[in-house]
Amino acid sequence: MNPLSRSIANQRGQAIPLVLMTFGAVAAMTAYMLDTSRIAITANEVQAAADVTAAAGARALMLGRDHLADAKALVTKNLIDNSLPSAVNLEALEAGNWSSEGVFTPNLFPLNAVRSQVFYTVDNILIGSVTKNAAHEQSRVTKQAIGAFKGAGSGRATLPIVLGECKFPKDCFEDSCLPVVTQVPDPADNSAWTGFFGQASTAAMQPFFPPGCGGNAVGYGAEVKVGDYINLTNGQLPLLNNVKCLLENLKETNHIIPIVPCKSQYNQQEKVLGFATVVIDEVRSSGSPKGIWLHAIFKVTQPGPSGGGNFGTGSIALVQ
Repeated sequence: MNPLSRSIANQRGQAIPLVLMTFGAVAAMTAYMLDTSRIAITANEVQAAADVTAAAGARALMLGRDHLADAKALVTKNLIDNSLPSAVNLEALEAGNWSSEGVFTPNLFPLNAVRSQVFYTVDNILIGSVTKNAAHEQSRVTKQAIGAFKGAGSGRATLPIVLGECKFPKDCFEDSCLPVVTQVPDPADNSAWTGFFGQASTAAMQPFFPPGCGGNAVGYGAEVKVGDYINLTNGQLPLLNNVKCLLENLKETNHIIPIVPCKSQYNQQEKVLGFATVVIDEVRSSGSPKGIWLHAIFKVTQPGPSGGGNFGTGSIALVQ
């Protein structure tokens, strides 16, 4: 046997350990990739659970309900890793204040937001068995979310009236601090009629009422969004009778109205800053004083996008 053949023969047994090492490395890498992928999917599910509980908690908070109970009830209905988590997985739920600067402070009044933290422990099916390391057998996934009240960014105004923003306290999140306004429209009360995108005249505004009260619109009102410029006018117009009809004949008391900057006179275009929900208490269309007596109410279930100022009407949005 020549020297070269003898050398090759002596190396045949060395290939087996190399193959085994390569196989082990590939198996470990495959296990790591599979478990990592599973953890990533689970992380998305944990985030979804955090989002749901934060939103539910914040909505309950705004409606005067037990935000912790509502969040616990929801966390047990969201599948994580193909199983239903328990309320124990809701690691933290804090009520607090979400500021206009985007900062959440626990237990700071006024309470307008809830921060939720959810965790889940994932069993690493493959990598723990491959590495034989107990520390690799489980992974803990933790996610958090913040749900907060946000002013409505658009709405269908059902009354051709606006109020000025100065009537609304900055940090009001309940009925007790929302305004009562008398003799609307009245410059002293910072209120006015609006023709929305048309002229602010009696003839142009009357169609915004329902047919039963002098209008001709099937779906009365107007679609308006924050940032729109609408036309305003002041004075006690004959439209007071149309509003009185809404209250007395159609029994329609609750209405969405736009909020605009406060001015000494309202005879021009103004920018929509947000929306409020108002209740008509009384309409005096004759005698003195004339006008509409109304009060604003808190409404946290307004559909549509957020983006307006806080005038008591909006919805819960995930802010983080």
